[in-house]
Formats: sequence, structure tokens, C-alpha cells
Amino acid sequence: KGGAEVPRAPRTIYHIAGLMAAEYLTVGEAGSAKKLLDSVASVYRRERWHRPLAATLSLLRSCSEQLQEDTAHVEYSLELASLEGGGLSGEERYDIAEAALASLAG
Repeated sequence: KGGAEVPRAPRTIYHIAGLMAAEYLTVGEAGSAKKLLDSVASVYRRERWHRPLAATLSLLRSCSEQLQEDTAHVEYSLELASLEGGGLSGEERYDIAEAALASLAG
């Protein structure tokens, strides 16, 4: 019983950090949100938690857009588009990649 809860604890902590970051983003504190989300995304990448990583990358795209960080926006977009198992359809992934590449073309 107690052992079953231990593996979920790290995921729960990072989920809560993601929720806090979303709140930062909502109130216009994109820089604070981005710092939290970057650390959360790092863990999700390492653990190969694709669905939560996809949600985190979407928020990071919003942060970089608000911060006018075009390069970061493209990087997060392309990572999200290439992420299999993240819950996005092939068409959604294609559209994200196409928009990112179009922004590079200028």
C-alpha cells in the first residue's frame, strides 16, 4: 500500500510545478513560468513521460511567444511536433511543425 504511492510522488510534484507555471503564465509572468516549465520538461524528457511533456511544451511555446523568444518558440514547437505518444494527432503535429518552419522563413 505505502510502496505504491512512492513512484507517483515525483510525478505529482512536477505536475504541481506545471500547474504553478500555468498560473504564472495566466497572470503575465512568463519568465517565472518558463523557468519552472524548463525544469519540469527536463524531468519529463528524462523519464520519457510523453503526455505530460507535450502539455509542458505547449505551455513553453506560450511562454516564449509572450517573451518574444522566437528561437525558443521554434525549438519547443519542433520538439512538440516530433513527440510521439504525446496525445497530438499527426495532423496537429504537422501543423505545429509547419508553423514553426514558416516562422523561420520569415
